[in-house]
Amino acid sequence: MGFSQQTTQIKSDFIQSFRQNKASYLNPYFKGYASIQMPGHAGLFPAGKSKIYLIEFIKKHPAQAFQFMKSGYTGDNFYLIGNLKSDSHTWTIYVLFDIKNPQATIQQIEIEKTEK
Repeated sequence: MGFSQQTTQIKSDFIQSFRQNKASYLNPYFKGYASIQMPGHAGLFPAGKSKIYLIEFIKKHPAQAFQFMKSGYTGDNFYLIGNLKSDSHTWTIYVLFDIKNPQATIQQIEIEKTEK
């Protein structure tokens, strides 16, 4: 799959994960280890734990609204940024993907509270 097709699919999966409150859209991108920064978890975690932490976050903070903000490249990596509005807070979601391999993989997820 070419980078353009691949990044279009990644963007769609990212948006659907948060709009539909289903982390499963991002499950295929967890391989190896990912750097996680989100409420309650910070560090480098194996794919299985990273998936669980994302599922927990989405269950605890289901989206009332999700707005895609930006995507782009940093070196050979592809990033996506969005804002998630839950019942209690607004969160900035940042996900960085390694797209050099045939299968794109999540390298980093940062979820930061931006307001009440």
